[in-house]
Amino acid sequence: MWGNNSNGVCGTGNTTNQFTPYPASDNTTNSINGKTAYKFAGEVGASSSNTCVWVLCDDGTIHHCGYSAQGQTGTGGAATNYFVQCINTTKIVDAHATNDSQDFVIMLEADGTLKHLGYGGTYGNGSNTNNSGVPTAITAVTQKVAEILYAGRRMVYVRDIDGNCWNWGNDNYGFLARNGTAG
Repeated sequence: MWGNNSNGVCGTGNTTNQFTPYPASDNTTNSINGKTAYKFAGEVGASSSNTCVWVLCDDGTIHHCGYSAQGQTGTGGAATNYFVQCINTTKIVDAHATNDSQDFVIMLEADGTLKHLGYGGTYGNGSNTNNSGVPTAITAVTQKVAEILYAGRRMVYVRDIDGNCWNWGNDNYGFLARNGTAG
C-alpha cells in the first residue's frame, strides 16, 4: 500500500504519507498479516477523503484501518494506524464501502445476510443513527441477497435472490428513483 496516509490507512502504524509501496500484510502488527487480500472495499479516488479502508481477505474476514469515530472498525474502538479484524465477521463473500463524506461498509455473507458498519443512513434501519458497535445485520431487506450492486455517497443498492433491486439511503435529487427528493 502507498499514498495518502493522513488517517493511517496504509497500515504503517503512523500517519506519514507513504510514497513507496509498503507490504502491509507482512507487518505482524496488522491483522491482515499472512492473509491474502481479496478485495479493497471503498470508493478511493480524487473526490473521496480516503480516511479509512476495509480489506476483504480470501478467508472471508474483513479488516479495517484508519478513521473509526463512527464504529468503522467494528470493535467499538477508536481509529487505528494498523489493520484490525472487524469482530464477528466471517464467511463474507463481498463488501462495498465508501470513504466519501460518511464512511461505511456493507458486507454480504455467504448465506445472503447483509451487515453494516459505520455512519448511519446506510444502516437500513429507517433512521440516520450511526452503527458504532459490531457489524449489524440489515433486517429491512426481507429476502436473502445475491449481490451488492452499489454502495457509495450515502446510498446502497442490492439485488435479492429473486432478482429484485432494493435501495436505501440519501434520496437527494431522486437518487433512489422513488419519485421524490426527500433525504
